Amino acid sequence: MTTRPSGGDVIDAYLTSNDTGEGSGMQSYHWTADDQLETDPAGIGPVADVSPGDYDTAADSDIWATGSGRRATRAAIPDPDRLAAIRRVADRVVSMQDDDVLIEAMTEDELAEARALGRQRREARRGHEHDMLTADLAEEQAAAEHERAMRTRHRQAQQRIAEARERQQRATDPSYRLVLLNRLRTWLPLAALLPGLASVVLGTLNAGTRLNVISPDTRLVNWLIEPMFSVGVLVILVAQWLGAVPSALHSLKQAGQAQGIGAKLRAAASNGFFLMELLLFVATVVLQIGIHYIGPDPAGDIGPLVWLFVPLGLLISMALVPAVSSRLTAAFVGEVTAAENRLTTPAETREESGFSTGPDLHREKAGVASPVKAENPARYGSKTRARDEFWQLVNTGELDPATEKVNAIAKRLNTRWENAREFVAEWREHAAA
Repeated sequence: MTTRPSGGDVIDAYLTSNDTGEGSGMQSYHWTADDQLETDPAGIGPVADVSPGDYDTAADSDIWATGSGRRATRAAIPDPDRLAAIRRVADRVVSMQDDDVLIEAMTEDELAEARALGRQRREARRGHEHDMLTADLAEEQAAAEHERAMRTRHRQAQQRIAEARERQQRATDPSYRLVLLNRLRTWLPLAALLPGLASVVLGTLNAGTRLNVISPDTRLVNWLIEPMFSVGVLVILVAQWLGAVPSALHSLKQAGQAQGIGAKLRAAASNGFFLMELLLFVATVVLQIGIHYIGPDPAGDIGPLVWLFVPLGLLISMALVPAVSSRLTAAFVGEVTAAENRLTTPAETREESGFSTGPDLHREKAGVASPVKAENPARYGSKTRARDEFWQLVNTGELDPATEKVNAIAKRLNTRWENAREFVAEWREHAAA
């Protein structure tokens, strides 16, 4: 809709002319009372909104041409239809210039810049989301590592607690000590034999080498002379280890308890194996040193006395083997008594557990206490007589309570098993003191 501009009607020659004659060539224009422009008061309506064909008409803006082609001429006044179409298009364009949408509309350069900025923002957003996701994953991984480390520490703590409990159980349970003593009874006396074995090897080398100088024609005999003495000592030590013969320390203890020099010598001489050990040891010492002072090129100084240290290995083994064996055997027997109630439960039998209980060892029925019977002097003799005989045999070395079975001692003393066990307990207390 075309509205009338302020200031009154347009002063224009061809717009204000009222000559509407047929030959005038002019058309009349007039503003109506409601400020609408009439291009033809005779019947043409006012300037209205843009019609669909106005844009094509306005595109051909030659308003002075009439006709087309070769017949086209220029009129004295513009074509009113084209002029009206241009006016409607121009009026609409001018009226839309104040539209906020058009004002806010961006150019192609602005759109390209906005799209570039949008891409940058989207890339920054994606980078930020990637960084956040990476940080979350790193935090989750750190939490998992921490949890794994805590579980490992807890498991290690549980293992240390279990090991401590096991060590405590081994320290308080007699059965563990029984197993340990059983192993020591096998290996410690064997380790105590090593100095004697080293003495045999070194002594054989010393004696054989020197005797080959003295008598080159008897080389085989020369190498066998020294072992005849030293190996005999080792045989006696093994027998003492197994408890077959009294030990040298036992003989010395008996001699120390005897009153008077003669009694001491008789007590020491009562153990024939002890005397044999001493003789063989002295023979080994004489052989190791004496051969260096005879034969060709005899020694004239005290240099050969260094070989005195070789027989000391035998002396060390003579002291260690019986002492270690007797002590470990006594401790083992004591631990057997202490561990009898721990090896099997009352509900287990000997076949189920694999161990023999105390009543089984003493040939008693499990769960049935042996009735205490009065002693029969005609069969066993008095307990006092058995005790005196027990200590007499111990003092003379004929009886070693550390190795003898209780049943064997009772049979030998012709007394009850309970009495024999009491005598052995008294001997342990005396030995420990």
